[in-house]
Amino acid sequence: MADKKALKRESIIQTSLELFSQNGFHKTTIPDIANKLKMSVGNLYNYFSSKDVLAKEIIKYTSEVLG
Repeated sequence: MADKKALKRESIIQTSLELFSQNGFHKTTIPDIANKLKMSVGNLYNYFSSKDVLAKEIIKYTSEVLG
């Protein structure tokens, strides 16, 4: 179960990064991200409590990937 949740978190991070790159951070909304992932907004909030928290996780994720 934890692996499935980790994979979903990574998918959310990658999709969010894509949308932030295309539209900018301020113009991208949580509903935009949820729609792209075909999930409900409420479900997305189960993974990240806010867009700011998600952005911080993206920074951590990116720095880990880049080493």
